[in-house]
Amino acid sequence: MLYAFPPSTDYSGYSLGTYTRQQQTDCWGRLAAVNCLLAGVGITQVTRILMYQSSQKTGSVEKAVEKDAKDVADTAKGVAKDPQRAARKVEVEIK
Repeated sequence: MLYAFPPSTDYSGYSLGTYTRQQQTDCWGRLAAVNCLLAGVGITQVTRILMYQSSQKTGSVEKAVEKDAKDVADTAKGVAKDPQRAARKVEVEIK
């Protein structure tokens, strides 16, 4: 098994003081390699999440535009049917 720190036989923890300079360098090298791999996985996952959220927002914008278009069409139909009522409604909203 590959350890970031070699297992200690005296169970005094992971103090690097008891290891040679080469062993310490190997430990830090392995630790750096593991951290680089974890960073790569994290960046990949964050990118996937942001792409998914972006695709969800695009769909909701299209739905909102369709809804607004329907509201405008309904308003136009109401103005065409009864322009006086529409004018009174606008005057009330302005005041």
